[in-house]
Amino acid sequence: MRVVLSIFALIVTLPFVVQAQYQSVGVLVESKELSTGIGYYHLASRIGFYATLSATIFKPPNTDADNFYDNISENTARNFYQDDFKRQATNTAIVNAGPVIKITDGLSAYLGVGYVELTEYKKFYDRMHILSDDGDYWIKTGQGSSFNVNGGLILMLSDRVVGQAGYLSKPIGLSIGVAYNFN
Repeated sequence: MRVVLSIFALIVTLPFVVQAQYQSVGVLVESKELSTGIGYYHLASRIGFYATLSATIFKPPNTDADNFYDNISENTARNFYQDDFKRQATNTAIVNAGPVIKITDGLSAYLGVGYVELTEYKKFYDRMHILSDDGDYWIKTGQGSSFNVNGGLILMLSDRVVGQAGYLSKPIGLSIGVAYNFN
């Protein structure tokens, strides 16, 4: 992940030496997992590029806590213990990048690829309060990484404000953002 972040930082700093129609940095919210992050959008003439970095707001359960179990499977919790499922939470870290193409003076489109890391947790309730004092406990049900495809539109809302709306293939969801234009 450090290598990915280093590459992202390099990509973001390089365009500052190029004259651009817009160079903007902003915040964004992505997907049903509520990832928040930063985005950089650069358009010089008719072609440019963008890069985003985001992660979920969800704070993972403390894996050293008494109510976290990495040795209990979801099948065991549901079928053997017959504990009640309460909720699911997924931590995501997403890095996206790709080209930006000017459609009109105030509208551009982007299409890119990204790298996603996912860790899934599920919370159950133990009616007998054996696994925790209040009955609630967490288990880790999955972890992995994959690539995504993402695309959308970038709209100049004013001389200084840029809006962004798009779609992510993994985790499936929408991406919206607002950025400040430095030019």
